[in-house]
Amino acid sequence: MSSPLLNQRFNIPGIVSAAILSALAVFFELTSESVSLFTNPIWLVLLFIFFLLFADRPNGMEIRYMILVFAVSTGLFVVAQKTGKPLGEISLGSALGPRLGEVPILSGFLWLLPVLLTFSYTEKFSSSIYVRALLGGLFVLVASIFLCANAPFLDFIVWESGRPEILSYFTWFVGGFLFHFAGLQMQVSMKCSIAFPLFLIWLFSHVVLFIAPLIHMA
Repeated sequence: MSSPLLNQRFNIPGIVSAAILSALAVFFELTSESVSLFTNPIWLVLLFIFFLLFADRPNGMEIRYMILVFAVSTGLFVVAQKTGKPLGEISLGSALGPRLGEVPILSGFLWLLPVLLTFSYTEKFSSSIYVRALLGGLFVLVASIFLCANAPFLDFIVWESGRPEILSYFTWFVGGFLFHFAGLQMQVSMKCSIAFPLFLIWLFSHVVLFIAPLIHMA
C-alpha cells in the first residue's frame, strides 16, 4: 500500500481546513440561495478530495470498490425515481450537479462519502466482518437521518409525500451494511488518517442545517 499524498503531520491543518470549508458551505446555505447552488456540489467533492489526499493511495481493487459504491448508489436513485422503491416516491433536485440521464452526476456521493469516511474506523471495534459491516450500516444510518431531513431544503432529494419515509432510512442502513460488507469481502483497506473526523464534520454540518431552521422558527 502506497503512502498518502499528505502524511499525518498535515492532519490538523487538513481537519481545520475541512471544518472551515464546511462551515462556509453551511453559512451560504442558510443565508444565500444563489451561492448555495454552487457550494453544495463543491462541498461534496471537496470532502471526497480531502479523503483522497490523506488516504493511502488506492490500489486497483480499492478504485473498483469506490466505482462500485458510486455506481450502485446512483442506480438506486434511478430505480427509486422510476418505481418509488426502495427509497420511496422521490425526485432528485438540481443541487447535485448536472444530470446524466435521469440523475445528477454527484448523487452517488450521498452514499459513497459516509461509507468511505467510516470504513476503516469500524476496525477499532471488532475484527469480525459482520460486526464491522453492522457498525458501518449504523454509521450510515445516523448520517442519513439528518441528510434525509435536510435533503429537500438542500435540493438534493424531494419526497412526494413531503417527508422522508421510514423505508428510506431502512434502505440507507441496508445499503451501508452491504457496501461495508462488500468492501470487507473484497479486502479493501481504505485507510485515511482523517476519515472519521471528516465524517464528524459532515455529520455536524447536517445537524446544524437541521437545527438552525427550528431555532429560527422558535
